[in-house]
Amino acid sequence: MIDLKPWPEVARPHADIRDGSFDESLFAADLGLVALGLGPADYRDPALFAAKTYLTEPLLAALVEIGGRLAGDNAAAAVYRMQTEFGGGKTHTLLAAYHLYGSPDEVGGTSLGRQVAGALRTGRLPKARVAVLDGSALTTDPEQMPDGTVVHSLLGHLAWRLGGAALHAEVRAKDEGRRGTSTAEMVRLLEKAAPCLILLDETLEYLNKALPVAVGDGNLAAITLTVIKELCTAAANVPGAAIVATLTSSRLEDYSTLAGEEMAERLSKVVGRTENIVTPVEGDDIFPILHTRLFETVGDGADRRAAADAYGTYYEQMGDVVPQSYRDPSYRDRIAGSYPFHPELIDVLTNRWGSLSGFQRTRGALRTLAHTVKALSRRNHTGALICCGDVPLEDAGVRAEIIRFAGESYKSALNADIIRADSKAPEEDRRRGGDIARHRVATALATSAFLHSFGSDRVLGASSAQMLVGAGRPGISRGVLDDVRDALAGSLWYMRHEGGRYRFTTEPNLNKIIVEREGAVSDDRIRQLLRDATAAKTPRLAPFRVETNVTDTLDIADEPRLTLGVLNAELTAAGEGSAVAETILNNRGGSNRVNKNAVVIIAADGAGITRARQTARTVAAMQDITRDEARLKRFNKEQREQLTDRRTRRPTKPRHQNRRRHRHPHPRRQGPRRRKGRSHSPCRNRGRRHRHPRNQRRARRRHPPGQTRPRRQGRPTPTRHRASRQAAGAAKRQ
Repeated sequence: MIDLKPWPEVARPHADIRDGSFDESLFAADLGLVALGLGPADYRDPALFAAKTYLTEPLLAALVEIGGRLAGDNAAAAVYRMQTEFGGGKTHTLLAAYHLYGSPDEVGGTSLGRQVAGALRTGRLPKARVAVLDGSALTTDPEQMPDGTVVHSLLGHLAWRLGGAALHAEVRAKDEGRRGTSTAEMVRLLEKAAPCLILLDETLEYLNKALPVAVGDGNLAAITLTVIKELCTAAANVPGAAIVATLTSSRLEDYSTLAGEEMAERLSKVVGRTENIVTPVEGDDIFPILHTRLFETVGDGADRRAAADAYGTYYEQMGDVVPQSYRDPSYRDRIAGSYPFHPELIDVLTNRWGSLSGFQRTRGALRTLAHTVKALSRRNHTGALICCGDVPLEDAGVRAEIIRFAGESYKSALNADIIRADSKAPEEDRRRGGDIARHRVATALATSAFLHSFGSDRVLGASSAQMLVGAGRPGISRGVLDDVRDALAGSLWYMRHEGGRYRFTTEPNLNKIIVEREGAVSDDRIRQLLRDATAAKTPRLAPFRVETNVTDTLDIADEPRLTLGVLNAELTAAGEGSAVAETILNNRGGSNRVNKNAVVIIAADGAGITRARQTARTVAAMQDITRDEARLKRFNKEQREQLTDRRTRRPTKPRHQNRRRHRHPHPRRQGPRRRKGRSHSPCRNRGRRHRHPRNQRRARRRHPPGQTRPRRQGRPTPTRHRASRQAAGAAKRQ
């Protein structure tokens, strides 16, 4: 194996990640709770939040533009909409703006504050009134504020948060009647509050709460949409006013009804009139975010580059079996940048899983990877990278994250094939032993297939290349990986191989269907299959007469004719077979056998019979499945082809195991076997002649010690070391 440092010797996770004491809420920021002074300190405390925030270039650009707008730069946009996948940094961006411009004095001394302030024209962070309107924290019922003011609608919440009871008084009548306002009135409201920053989060959630609330001939959701439209228009006309909004709910699956989808589209159109789109996390920006949140340090650059070069060379040696993207020199840079995680693992979590409604891109990846780092640190993982196959699905935290979006139905697949000690993949690791068991290659391949089984792609599952990348590491050959992968395809119960891809489903595959049907196969049927196989495969060669399924002395006639008797499969050589064979050789019925030298008895090997029984049981199960038309109709094309292939494959036919099964002849030759006459091998004859003492004595008389034997016509010249040995032997004998 190539000598690479295990990642735990290079990277050092945060203490709470290592010991598993971290709070999962640290990876799920809630703007509404922070505005109320609640939630984890990492988000509530401005300085602590700034210290743990990695400033990507898009995030810096957005914060600088917002700061410029609040500082009076009319050229800066007034409305910003966060556009990312779920968990793509939207709430974190809102929190950054909330702390930077709501508490500039506390954040100004941090690295985050200095970087943003240095990029502003004024060179300092502006102070603004910040109004947080978090749809998940707001209700449509009248709500009493701490000063006694009662608000009834989004308009009332906005006015009170910008200017307290005084500013709310200007819109009290409209708020109590849950009516809209005008753009001009909204402009006057913002001018009195400027500089002001309005943060809209989970807006779609509030609109869906307001949808069933009747207001006149319409509903509160329609009134709220009008208020948001007028707010965005007014902000664009008020210097020092800025709006940052997230329109997509983090729980979009709750609003998949026709009304919910229509509301999302209408909201997007309303804000889209004046919006400026911001994407705070793009591409590989997530690498340093993961490093900041999970690790104290990711180690020395030389160690990261060594791992990247080793894996890059490994993929190059695989050739065309892996796509060019993995063999490109730039992929080594990605490996070094994502260390200790393999880029493929991050891509699966953020791109494949990130497209699922139940998995939030950045925070979901953070939770999954935090549990992964915790479990692998406890296990003293020896890999140079954390690849897809290394994800510990047996860890309760990792498994809970997967079940959250995959569903409880996948527990059966995990239990049967991957996560338990008696699951199929770990059993394959133990059966093979060596480096395969040490690096859990079978489990890694199964895990890679499982991780690739989810996403919004039309084609799910891991390709052969993705299986190799997920489980391979420098020092493990492609041949070994292919061999183990093929073994898993024939043994796992829930992994399917369809369209060139390996994926897990909640339905059992052909392997499990066969195993379940094997339990209904009777022992009598197995014995009959073995008898038929023996009769079909036993050779019929003159001058032997062949008798199969021999169990008694009367089964072989006492005649002066060469006879080969094949014992019944139940009579093995290690069991009763030897005694029965001796009885048949010496007796026929109640008398002694006269022509005993004309009979040879073959007994079966115990281990071979055990394998043959299992093969016969499997063949019988496949025959039953083939006859079950109702079951076959539920098979897809590839499953039917797999069934046909397994039925016609030679190792699955009992008769092809006949030669390996029956290999113990009776009677056995007594004493050591002596070779008579000359060997058929010229080389062996020649060697024996030279070793014979008589020939050695002749050689010494003809050629004294120290002299090389002259070459004879037609014979090869003895090698130098042979002549030296002969001379040394002659000298020793003298």
